[in-house]
Amino acid sequence: MYLLRVVFFALVITFATLPVFSQGVTDSTILIGQSAALSGPAQALGTEMKAGIEAYFKYINSQGGVNGRMLILKSLDDGYEPDRARANTQQL
Repeated sequence: MYLLRVVFFALVITFATLPVFSQGVTDSTILIGQSAALSGPAQALGTEMKAGIEAYFKYINSQGGVNGRMLILKSLDDGYEPDRARANTQQL
């Protein structure tokens, strides 16, 4: 769990320090995309992953966010299908 937090913070800090013209990063928010199985046979995996991310984002945001930027998660449903995951990734 500790390693996961370290990796997560490293990614968030990387995104937070990108120039403001970077896609998904503004002066007040950091938008992070997720393609996950929100339906289909692996729905429980995807919805629990989304819930975990949102809970952690809520905690971080309650502490002032990352360098004052609030974290926002945009989730797209891929149904655990590779073609849909690829399309979602391209859209995100």
